[in-house]
Amino acid sequence: MERRFKKIKYKAGKVILAYEQLNKAGEWDTYTMESTEAPIPAFDLALQGLRRPLLDEVELSEVEPSELTIGSVSLSWTETEDQGTVMGAVISAVRVLKKSNSPMVINSPFKPEQPYTEDGDTDVCLSDDTVEAIELLRIEAIKYIDGERAQTDLFSQKNEPDEEWDENINNFINKMVEVVEA
Repeated sequence: MERRFKKIKYKAGKVILAYEQLNKAGEWDTYTMESTEAPIPAFDLALQGLRRPLLDEVELSEVEPSELTIGSVSLSWTETEDQGTVMGAVISAVRVLKKSNSPMVINSPFKPEQPYTEDGDTDVCLSDDTVEAIELLRIEAIKYIDGERAQTDLFSQKNEPDEEWDENINNFINKMVEVVEA
């Protein structure tokens, strides 16, 4: 069952997932899910894993990633002749300001994962780290839709990240450490 997300949001204790699912006729059906059931910790970890990529995308690398709270990722899917389906994204976050009663909202510019044509400019595309972080979040969103929530069964081991997740998140964290140390 193929799914592609339009929005992944977790804010004020509510998960909002807007997605499309390929039906048997080969067409995309649209669904929206809103729930106050808490996601498993890996979901929020994957969402907050977009902090450093967002700062890089908006050219604010001097800001500490821990100063941001990622609230949502909006995704779109464009069919192209040259490149097939191209995902594009906008990442939204807030940063608490010391001298303000309200937070600063940061929205990345819309960027595709790759150019829409073979000779397109890759400099205006999402970084590989950002695409990888979005893919990890997408995996967690699928798990949420499929019923994996925080404390759904206190005696089940299903809420533990699997080996593939461990490997992917460790690789991602190592890349982010390399970027910070560079």
